[in-house]
Amino acid sequence: LGFSSMQPPLTAGACSVKVVLVSTDTAGNPAAVAEGHDVALSWTAPAQGLFFTSPGCAAGQTQAVAIAAGLSNTSFYFRPFTAGSPELVATDTSQTNNLGTATEKPTVNPGPPVEVVFDRPTTPTVANSCSCTVGIHSADYYGNRANVSALTTVQVVSDAGFTFLSSCPSDLAAQPDAGSDGDGGSGPSASASSITQVSIDAGASGASFVFQGPATGVITLIPNSSTLFGNSQGELIVNPGLNFDTCSSGTVICLPDGGTCLPGSNKKLCYRPDCSGFPLCILSGKPTPNSDACCSRTSCGGLCRPADAGVCGG
Repeated sequence: LGFSSMQPPLTAGACSVKVVLVSTDTAGNPAAVAEGHDVALSWTAPAQGLFFTSPGCAAGQTQAVAIAAGLSNTSFYFRPFTAGSPELVATDTSQTNNLGTATEKPTVNPGPPVEVVFDRPTTPTVANSCSCTVGIHSADYYGNRANVSALTTVQVVSDAGFTFLSSCPSDLAAQPDAGSDGDGGSGPSASASSITQVSIDAGASGASFVFQGPATGVITLIPNSSTLFGNSQGELIVNPGLNFDTCSSGTVICLPDGGTCLPGSNKKLCYRPDCSGFPLCILSGKPTPNSDACCSRTSCGGLCRPADAGVCGG
């Protein structure tokens, strides 16, 4: 089973030209099948898209096509949503004389940008300390990063009195390392210049900032372009030294005092990783020495604590 030709580049959301699947002999030559073969169509995750039997992807949405007995090919069309080189997979589902699997990676370009979004979910921040970097980017209708054609400014506002900065100044402590005293650092000094907007350069898609604030609030992005929508994201602010144990609901809240393991706990524990990682819940139940329930760099693949906490007791 194979594709007869490579697809020309297309834009996310556009319909492809006809895709021809061919049954072949061992030498790679087209060969008619003696009986019908059903071929399932799919994308390798995380790629997404739809398949159709009609030109222009106007009708006939499907997840499979068939090579009829006596023929050597079948055809379909696809509409990809994921930019890059998403992998299209065609798999023969026949029980006898199976033709195997064929793959193709078309080139898919992002569509025009339509919104400005956050790079990733919120990471908890200790009150009045400098946050981890908040990345934002312009994206097309399907969520692919898409470059802007002209310099685009994005206003950043908060409903909780956040101070926004381009980066953390040396005298405004960033998120304290796990294992520190968790004092949350000092407030911004007079030398720390606040900002109200960031810029996405022409031909680019990303920008970033940091913030500090006294209480949980929402950050809203307001692009200066009439063709771009903005977005909002809640940011969790926690008080220094407080332990939270509320991961069972699926909401990840960190331990800003350094993520100390709590021997004997029968609930899931949470911890704050360094800025390169994400808050994660660790194993439920009583921590035991050298188990994944212990907060250490080695037991959590480097995401648990910036420094090894050693072995949990109890």
